[in-house]
Amino acid sequence: MSPDVDLTAPTPGPHPLRNGFLRLDQRAFEAVAARTWPGADPLLPRLSRGANHGVLWFAVGAALAASRTPRARRAAARGLASLGLASLTINTLGKRSV
Repeated sequence: MSPDVDLTAPTPGPHPLRNGFLRLDQRAFEAVAARTWPGADPLLPRLSRGANHGVLWFAVGAALAASRTPRARRAAARGLASLGLASLTINTLGKRSV
């Protein structure tokens, strides 16, 4: 048993919209999992590692900042600022409170 499972929490009641989304998500997952993706074996682990710690988003922000348009630079600055703020918030407040 995982220590972060609260067995005393009340189970949610019936919720048709949520249950519909859960069924749709389950069907989509099963459809993707049943397929054979020959090119995905070397690519997906690298993509997953690249997404750790926001590295992928920092790379996207750097690519936007490298473009010489003011609009793209503003978008990169806003995206990197929000990534930094979200990371700071989760790592200081969220993780310590849970």
